[in-house]
Order: sequence, then structure tokens, then C-alpha cells
Amino acid sequence: RRDYLKYTGAAIGGLVVGGALGYLLKPAEVIEKTVTAPGVTTTTTSVPSPTIAPGAITLEFWNFGGIDSEHAFLTYLVDEFNKKNPKIQVTRTQKSWMTKREDLITAWSAGTEPHVLSQDTGSLADFAEMGVYIPLSDVFTSDWYDIIKGPYVPEVLECVKYKDKYWGIPTYFDGSPFLVYNTKMFEEAGLVDSEGKAKPPETWDELIDYAKQLNKGEERWGILFPSTSYNDMVIFSSIAYQNGGRFLDPEGKRIEIDDLGWIDTLRLYADLRNKYKVASPGVTDMDYMKVIELFFSNKCAMAICMSWVPAIESAIGVKPGYPYKLTRFPTPKEKTGKYESTAMLMDATTTFYITSRHKYRKEAWEWLKWIHENVKYWGPNCPTGPIMGRMPALKWQYGQPEYEKVYPDIVKLYKEGKLFKGALPFPSFKGIVEIQEKILLEAVQAAVLGSKTPEEALKTAQPKAQTAYETA
Repeated sequence: RRDYLKYTGAAIGGLVVGGALGYLLKPAEVIEKTVTAPGVTTTTTSVPSPTIAPGAITLEFWNFGGIDSEHAFLTYLVDEFNKKNPKIQVTRTQKSWMTKREDLITAWSAGTEPHVLSQDTGSLADFAEMGVYIPLSDVFTSDWYDIIKGPYVPEVLECVKYKDKYWGIPTYFDGSPFLVYNTKMFEEAGLVDSEGKAKPPETWDELIDYAKQLNKGEERWGILFPSTSYNDMVIFSSIAYQNGGRFLDPEGKRIEIDDLGWIDTLRLYADLRNKYKVASPGVTDMDYMKVIELFFSNKCAMAICMSWVPAIESAIGVKPGYPYKLTRFPTPKEKTGKYESTAMLMDATTTFYITSRHKYRKEAWEWLKWIHENVKYWGPNCPTGPIMGRMPALKWQYGQPEYEKVYPDIVKLYKEGKLFKGALPFPSFKGIVEIQEKILLEAVQAAVLGSKTPEEALKTAQPKAQTAYETA
């Protein structure tokens, strides 16, 4: 899956040389490719730990990013683990999400990396190739297959898989594309099921029809979509994947963004604004956060989004009881791309890894098993306070009422076997950040603004993307 990630550099004596270093040391705002909720920590903080008993082994743990409720839960988990394991004591350092790659690369080069850390899975291939992580399924084979693997949704575990090995313990996943919709507006417009409850659109044609019925122009748009940033292109790309598009051909040689799967996805975006006029002309100036803020301000009936809308809802102080639901984005009646349609693209954004250059692997594994035991609380049922906006990683969680209350449509799709059907991890290969944040963004903007047709925009973008891929 990620075997296309082949950098010309190599890790020698802890120093990265060649093409990988230039790519990985780009500014954080350029290389960021994972989905993270608002309120992400942007500073490094040493979290106070209890006095460590003489003779105890100290494990240094770095946690990158997260939201306040997750930080409280991690403090609790560290404290409880240390009480239960007096001979193994974990100390936690809260690190900035925005510099997670630079921080780890710098520490790895200097030989000061932690024993364990939490990171995204979008960068798994990068750090596995550098030798930073150990493959858990190889080192702790019996535990992995007897204890760890069973409870997880199989598709979530695919996010921590690279070269047929499993490298980390995931706690949740972020996914795209999703659709958030106002249930009250739907019901008032008669867009309901047989029980009179709001019924989300299931196809692109239905999405357009719904948007037309709900649209009131400047007073309230039928739908909004973001188109100004990297994360916005993650959403766009995931819709293209639903329509049978792929970034790379099966051989990993050619960038395929000029395929019909991409062209027709861009045509959908352009038509919502220009042909059907159900989206604001200003969508080309709106990023993901702005679109969701407008949604919660009753300025649109639907918004194209990612899975962590509940985290934004909490961060911006939306009053409890706002009438909305979150569901998977509609699919075209028939895909036009040449590859298999996907349900969504996924990133297990807070995954726990063990680094490779220390002698405390057994002790580090005890900490990761403790995390695994508590993954079931990584959500609205968290004992230190609800963690909102994180998609469940365990099969068990989809049967719990707390999760069904937050994600009613998502749980319904899971129980029907539709949520993960065809789901894939977020693509990870050299040049993808430049392709998405610059080249693809430029093409999307041109087509949505009407200066180029979708086909012209992507045909122009393809050779630029090819060059970015080949020279990264």
C-alpha cells in the first residue's frame, strides 16, 4: 500500500541523507497531511510526574498534539499506569503537532528520541523506512495476534500496517469525506424518511437536488465546501477516490489526477457554485473551519467535511442540541474513475509507537498494552471527560449508546456493513504534500472560479504533479 514511498536518501548512523530529509524538513504547515481537531497544542510542555522510586525504569513518552480532553485522559493514564507498575515509570512530554516531524527527526539525528511516542499514520512509511519504529507484530507476535488485533475494526488496523507488518497501537481514526447536515432544515423541506426524520442524500444527484431545495442564496446556501488549504484538498481527494480516482497508477509511476474520477469530482464542485448556484461564490475563500462555522451559524444546510465536526462544535461553543447529523458523503450512481470506489480515506491520527534504539522494549510494550486496554474510553465515555470528534477504532464501541448518540448515522452505516466497505488509509508517498497543497489546489480554484474547465485544470496540473512526485 505504501511501498511507493521510496526516497533516494538513507538512514545512516541516525542521520538522514538524500531526498527524504529535504521533504521531511519542510515547514509544518506545508507537510501537514493529517486531520486534527481545533485546540491542537502548539508548544512543548513537560507534564509533571510523581517521584520515581530508586531502581525503577523510566520510559520517556512524547505525545504530539491532541485536544484538551485527550491531554487530561493521557495524564490519568500515565498516573494509573505508574501506580500499577512501580518498577516502570512513564514520563510524558506534550509536543507541538505543528512540528511533529521536525522534532522527531532532530531527536533521531541527535540520539535523543523518546522510548515511545504517539504520531499519525500518514508519516508511518517515512519513519519506518528511517528505522525509527519497531514493527510490533514482529517483535511481540504472540501478544499482537492473541490480544491486540481482535478488538479492532480491521480497516483501522490497516492504517498502522506497512510492508505487511503492524507498527503501532491506534486509538481512533479521522476520516474523509463526510457530509454534515441540518436535520431541522431537512425536515422543514420535506427531505425525510418514512418516519418523518431527516434523510441524508445517498448519491451525487440527490445531493444536488437537496441543495436546490434547501438553497436560499445569501440567506442560507444549500451547501458549502472548503477549497483554500491542504486539508480542503484532502476532502476533495477523498471524494475523487470515492469516484474511482487514485493519485498513483498500480505500478507507482504515473500521477493519475487527470483521470475521469478526478475530473468529474472537480466538475461536481464547479457545478455546485456555477451551474446550480447552490454554493456561495465565496467558497474559494473558505477553508474547512470557516465552512463549519458557517454551518453552525445556519448559513448553509449542508457542508462537505471530515469526521471531526463534533470537535469543532465543542471548540467554537455551539449550544447543546444543535439539530445536525454527520454521515458519509454521497457517492455517484456510477463511478467514472477506472479504479475501485472507496468508502473513505482514513488516518489513525494518534497511534502509539515504540522507537528502535533502546533496550526497554519489553517495558515499553507494557505501556502500549495499557493504552490498548483503555482505547475503549477514547470517546464520549472517557472517565476524565468526553473526547469528542474522534471516530471509534474498536468494533465494541459501535455498539455503545454513547457513540450512537454522537454518531447516529455513522453507527447505522457500520451496523449495515457500509461504513468501512472499501475504506483505505490516507495515501502516503513522496511529493503528495506539494501536489495537494499547491498543484491540486491551484487546479480546483481555477475550475471553481470558472477560469478553466475541470478537464483543462487537471490536464494542466498533471505534468506539474508528475514532476513534483519524481523530484521530491
